[in-house]
Amino acid sequence: MSIAFLDPRNLEGDLQAGAVAGDTLLWLLLWATAMGLLVQLLATLLGADIQEVIGSAIAIKILSKGYLAL
Repeated sequence: MSIAFLDPRNLEGDLQAGAVAGDTLLWLLLWATAMGLLVQLLATLLGADIQEVIGSAIAIKILSKGYLAL
């Protein structure tokens, strides 16, 4: 956390929070990283589905020679 903002106030606050909370912040960081990766994976899968739907609609329009609207 202190790597993100290296100014004296943030570094001091991060060190004090680490001294008070101990190893609890490490477990929180581990779970937050895992949840962030899960959310990114789900967003990527949804993005891939949207591309397939749009691609299928364009293909149907081309194959029907414009009789079916998008």
